[in-house]
Amino acid sequence: MAIVSTYKMALPKEGEFIRSMGLPAPQLVAHKLFDYTQLSVNGNVYELFGLPAMTLVHKVLTSVGVAWTASVTITIGDGVSAACFMASADIAPQTAVTTGVMVDSETAAELCANGKYYAAADTIDATVAGATPLAGTLNVWVIYSLMQE
Repeated sequence: MAIVSTYKMALPKEGEFIRSMGLPAPQLVAHKLFDYTQLSVNGNVYELFGLPAMTLVHKVLTSVGVAWTASVTITIGDGVSAACFMASADIAPQTAVTTGVMVDSETAAELCANGKYYAAADTIDATVAGATPLAGTLNVWVIYSLMQE
């Protein structure tokens, strides 16, 4: 006797990916432009995105719009690690991007380079240090999915 499955797998729509058992969870994109005027003192931690519990962050993308002041360092991380997604060397804050090509956390060698699942609420933050910024803008995108039980 042959076993016949009646389960039908739904094909993903644009912007979705397949989770286990074919249940789609849409990939979402959030964007934040932040600049030096949003920082008051050297070493500030700036909250870019608030993440609810059960969020899967696939990756983070950055693009420097206006070059930052010499010696300024910027890292992108979370409440556990200030450079979880990107170290300052990955971002290159003194180099404005004129080609449209973004820096991708998946190419970085950082702890969360291949994404991170947040069972509890957290934030994605930019930490600015090294010098007092007098110029600079940074575009940051996060690609994520809200997982459900």
